[in-house]
Amino acid sequence: MRDFQAEPIVFQWAGGEVSLGYLGRFRWRLRYADTLVEAADARAAAALTLDQIFHGTTPGQEVAERAPIQIRELNQTSTLNADARMFNGWKYSGIMTDFTVGPHNALLAFVTELLASSAETSWAVGVQPQLPPPLGREFRFAAFVAAGDRQALCRRLESVLTQRLRNSPNPPQIFLSAMQELKSLGHDLWSWDTDRLWGNDYGTRRHGAGLVVSRDGETVEVRFDPPAPRPLLGRLFGRG
Repeated sequence: MRDFQAEPIVFQWAGGEVSLGYLGRFRWRLRYADTLVEAADARAAAALTLDQIFHGTTPGQEVAERAPIQIRELNQTSTLNADARMFNGWKYSGIMTDFTVGPHNALLAFVTELLASSAETSWAVGVQPQLPPPLGREFRFAAFVAAGDRQALCRRLESVLTQRLRNSPNPPQIFLSAMQELKSLGHDLWSWDTDRLWGNDYGTRRHGAGLVVSRDGETVEVRFDPPAPRPLLGRLFGRG
């Protein structure tokens, strides 16, 4: 009988259970049987998880001997089942999606990605979430407008956001969260490419336009180029 609480992500199969929780700085904690283990990153955690699930199985028969595998994350449950279209292959079924994972050797990459994308909503039991400090008022739209050296301010924002992404196993989600923060600081930001490029709505001029933020992997680039003021006649008649 276990004397500890399961971690937020749980893999269950007919022969057992492994649960995982994120510790911050890419590290994970795994619990299974009466054992606690730490892993250096999502890939190492995925490998340890799969080692436990498939321990004792016959090579080439992993799907037949272990499917289905149930995955619980927060209040959602999904399943890894046998894919009837291939030998020893897996498919994933969730609340809103159903797709082929691939042959058994594709499972490591799939579980690694699943863990990385879930890390910062799946903190280990007893661990205080390690969240980055909010973006300061120095990055308000008004601060960019008034800045004597806008390029220097852009470089500071790039540095802060790039560091955030490099400290996270899930850069796309961190980037999206940062865009919401910048919007709250007065910037007119809309998704041009959801997790890679944001800028103002170039079809409808709004207050706050000028910032363009892009992501290439873990590196962020920022530029600030507010549109020129509209001519007085255009302002009076709502044109220009």
